[in-house]
Amino acid sequence: MSDQSGDRGTTAPGSAGADRLRRRLVALMDDGGRRGLGPAVLTLLSRVYGGAMALRADCYARRLLVRPRRLPATVICVGNLAAGGTGKTPMAVWLARRLQRRGLRVAVVSRGYGGRAEKRGGVVSDGRCLRMDAAAGGDEPVLMARSLPGVPVVVGADRYRAGMLAIRRLDAAVLVLDDAFQHLALERDFNLVLMDAARPFGNGRILPRGTLREPLSALGRAHAVVLTRADGLNEALVSRRVAAVAKRAAPAPVFTAAHDSRPCGLVPVGRREITPGGRTADAKGLRALAFSGIARNDCFFQGLVGAGYRLSGRLAFADHHRYADQDRTMISETARRLGAELLVTTEKDYVRFAGRFAWPLPLLVMGVEMRLLAGEDRLLRLLDDCLASSAPAHGGV
Repeated sequence: MSDQSGDRGTTAPGSAGADRLRRRLVALMDDGGRRGLGPAVLTLLSRVYGGAMALRADCYARRLLVRPRRLPATVICVGNLAAGGTGKTPMAVWLARRLQRRGLRVAVVSRGYGGRAEKRGGVVSDGRCLRMDAAAGGDEPVLMARSLPGVPVVVGADRYRAGMLAIRRLDAAVLVLDDAFQHLALERDFNLVLMDAARPFGNGRILPRGTLREPLSALGRAHAVVLTRADGLNEALVSRRVAAVAKRAAPAPVFTAAHDSRPCGLVPVGRREITPGGRTADAKGLRALAFSGIARNDCFFQGLVGAGYRLSGRLAFADHHRYADQDRTMISETARRLGAELLVTTEKDYVRFAGRFAWPLPLLVMGVEMRLLAGEDRLLRLLDDCLASSAPAHGGV
């Protein structure tokens, strides 16, 4: 059944408390009112935090007290200004693939959020084999490693150390930094900032009163901006969004992009790993229970419905949720109760439990690919110019 015919949505029990807190905070952020103790406290904290972030950025820019460190490589950063899922990981994959096609020795550097190797750092993939699972390297780095054969992926909270590891051990000459726009301790040659086309500035407020990680003046550091998920909006609205962002980000050009869903593969009944092909082609004809634990669960569910999948239910977990045996049991029982014939999840979720669970129903895994709607050649030329200008200073690529 689809949304129009009784699709049931719910929050997974294991994340119910966190979800209630998140919804309360979102309500405070978006109420638009100025009355009450909660909004007043958040507004005060937002002003303090925003001022501190602006001062921090200014200190780094002026080399006051702190100096950003320079890696002996071309450094391209992918990041965002508003908290939440804007497609940084798919964009990092998009960039790395195109740099690889140019014959460049590229590696991806990520923090490895939530993984055991986050603090000490390490190699998730050397480009040939996967050396860490999601519990060790983090779900997003493992997802990128699986998506980028031939491209090393390195993690570490200390991006300089992680970058040097990629350069010295893996011979990388170009580094793609995933989610590092606010990591000012490291110099970069190109800043690519992603913003959601529907709400590029969030609610216009800074954390914790809003979703902005920094004041909008931070867009001055961007070399290019991409408005993601623009395909779901009408052209007139997209044009207004582009104009509003371009005014803030000038002279950085603004591009638009879409998130294209694609079936990655199917885990057959009783199996623990994906097998290629299978029933992915006719999966839309089956009643499906969708589950995910990502920043924008709603976008995943809506995308499935828009693509023609028949959802009998949906389960939303917290972002980066670590799936345990009780989660598999709960998902399986919910599917049975709702009469589902298929389970559907995201590739980012799948890497967290790959090889661990046997499922009572086929499990379809969906991935996301970034697609530039216009101006891809122009963006690639900007990157080529960056590579040409940075190569002599960094020893060549």
